Amino acid sequence: VYKRQLHSRLNSEVIPQANQPWLVYLLLEARPHGDPGQGDSVVNIVLVVDVSASMRIPILTQAQFHELASQGLVREVVVDGTPVWQFEQVPPGLVETAPCSLDFVVQGLTAATERLTNRDRFALVAFASQARVLLSSQPGDQRGQIQQVATRLSQTELGDETVMARGIALG
Repeated sequence: VYKRQLHSRLNSEVIPQANQPWLVYLLLEARPHGDPGQGDSVVNIVLVVDVSASMRIPILTQAQFHELASQGLVREVVVDGTPVWQFEQVPPGLVETAPCSLDFVVQGLTAATERLTNRDRFALVAFASQARVLLSSQPGDQRGQIQQVATRLSQTELGDETVMARGIALG
């Protein structure tokens, strides 16, 4: 019998008691169980993507980071219980050429759509302060359209905050 199993994993084994919000990541993975050749396996997936300001923060190389640190433009702060680096007055040329997390999301979406079969279904929701359906459920053979929408994610303006619940609800 062909069944699916859902596996979950947190980013931390221990969540400390804190007097402030604490950021926790949860990875959910759906895997087939049994022999997929015995049944018809069709994927019907809605991806909910964060397009908030935090996803547009440039990702620097080690050399770029050390250069900014040597100029006193970097300081460590705690956000949601996690130590992070905060940058002050980053040179504009550096910001324009450095990739951001959203660039890698687009790459991942493009790669994922290549694995869709013609019978699979795919939808895409973006969220930040607001949420919007960017692509309603499409068959997997519409890869070109799906990839076009994915490449325009960086142009999607829905605010600066990360209100995940709106995206999930819409998804």
